Amino acid sequence: MKKIYILVISFIISSLILSSQYTSLVKAEEVEGEFSLLTYNVAGLWDPVSQSNPAKNTILISPKLNNYDIVLAQEDFNYHSDLIEKADHPYLSSHSGIMGFGDGLNRLSNFPFTDFKRDDWNDCHGIFGDGSDCLTPKGFSFARHEVSDGVFVDIYNLHADAGGSQDDKNVRKKNFQQVLSKIDQWSIGNAVIVTGDFNSKYKAEGEVRQFADTGFSDAWADIENGGIIPGIGESGDRIDKILYRSGDLLQLSVSDYAVPNEDFLDSNGNQLSDHPPVSAIFQYHVSNIPLIGKFNTNKSIITTTNDLLDGQKVWKVETEGLEDYRQNINFKVNQNPINKAYTFSIWLKADDEHTVTLRLRNKEKTEGGQQSFTVTTDWKKYEITAPFELDSESLSLFMYPAGFDFGNQGYVYASGVELTENTQLLDSPNDFTKDYLSYWYKNTNVEKTSEPSPAGDNSTVNKITPINVNNSIYQHTEVDPSGKTYTFGIWLKADQPHNSTIKIQNANYSEAEAQSINVTTDWQYFEVTKDFKNQSDNVTVIIWPGEYNGTTDSVYAWGASLIEE
Repeated sequence: MKKIYILVISFIISSLILSSQYTSLVKAEEVEGEFSLLTYNVAGLWDPVSQSNPAKNTILISPKLNNYDIVLAQEDFNYHSDLIEKADHPYLSSHSGIMGFGDGLNRLSNFPFTDFKRDDWNDCHGIFGDGSDCLTPKGFSFARHEVSDGVFVDIYNLHADAGGSQDDKNVRKKNFQQVLSKIDQWSIGNAVIVTGDFNSKYKAEGEVRQFADTGFSDAWADIENGGIIPGIGESGDRIDKILYRSGDLLQLSVSDYAVPNEDFLDSNGNQLSDHPPVSAIFQYHVSNIPLIGKFNTNKSIITTTNDLLDGQKVWKVETEGLEDYRQNINFKVNQNPINKAYTFSIWLKADDEHTVTLRLRNKEKTEGGQQSFTVTTDWKKYEITAPFELDSESLSLFMYPAGFDFGNQGYVYASGVELTENTQLLDSPNDFTKDYLSYWYKNTNVEKTSEPSPAGDNSTVNKITPINVNNSIYQHTEVDPSGKTYTFGIWLKADQPHNSTIKIQNANYSEAEAQSINVTTDWQYFEVTKDFKNQSDNVTVIIWPGEYNGTTDSVYAWGASLIEE
């Protein structure tokens, strides 16, 4: 699997928190990982009031929390010292007070967190009835958790108004509006998890549904309900919820969801609280480019949809309808791409099959690649790869939703964009005229042409013609491939369609992988991958323009790369 690294060492998203400036700084190199999270209403009311015997049960809950990286507790009032007594988490929130004085919201974490805040509800209902919510300052809390070096997730813990009267329902709507308003202020562009006791299900109109309406996913829905949020009047979900959304650079998804009630029982098999615990395992992935909604538009329109693909937002990207433009969306990465190979990938589907074009190139428009695809009505991952040899201030990504030709009209649905970086191991990836004293060995004719490269009109390519049948061009790279996987890729086209062969092998030819490819009159990117097991002095890549033992047909070549996966 390719490792994904952040190209921009530090990307700052600023947000205003209680009139003070805070930042979410993404700077990590290892950008994939996971963490577990538990939300649990521990019923820590004063024991004579509680129905769950917290004076006895809270100390039993404590060691069970160690199975989770982050724990968000509600109703942690009178027995807080028992709750943390046997917990090993190094980072704890301060206790806000006993019943009647505190909000009962506390957190335990294996990850450091900062900017911890509590916010009381602006509205409550019920003093000696309807949930008696006004007897203690319920509300929500916030903190920014650093789940990996320089990787931050904003986590909110809430306990909404209880009760089933119309006044309770109206107050809950306001509770959730208050949280969403603060998320808009405190977590601009950041990944967010909202969890706790919502006292609300999706069947109620206007309550917890507000989160789904603003782009939040539900861990339960993702794992247990096919990714579908129940409709108004439908049931199946719980009032204890784990909701989340991705950020501009940090994508979140859920790989597991559970209600581990059997792990939270006493010796007689009774529940330790009047609420079951709810848990999820989160996967995170930091990207070096933002979500599609943050791309620049050039005569195109980006519209968010209510759909999700593997927990990520889906966008509709369409042309503006202008006739004299190549309409696209694009994003510039302010990183020198020298001696690297990049893969720009994106998930696409369409309501009707049509052409979509992807492009990847440097600022000077002298290196990169461009390829068109037929996008179908099914989701599929499309990608374009190009190596870079020269200094440049940046590289840019382009997607043309209706193809590259002037005036094409149409739209496509898009999600899951990524940019993958690998070190380029080949020399002279675009100039094959350099001989074996420099880079390329060959018994072919290699000539410079006026044929534009896949990067565009600012660069031209070489034409490689065999002198005799079975002539080839190849390059050695002095690496020991044992126990590693390598991929050789190259852009090719021809004056007339024919078969060529590309191959990757070790020094003594004992391990090799060859692939016969059909080269057409359009630029295509071809690659061959090999898992090597044995020690060797080098890895060799080979191109037979007219296929192995084939013809003397020519190819135009561009962008050869060898990368370690």
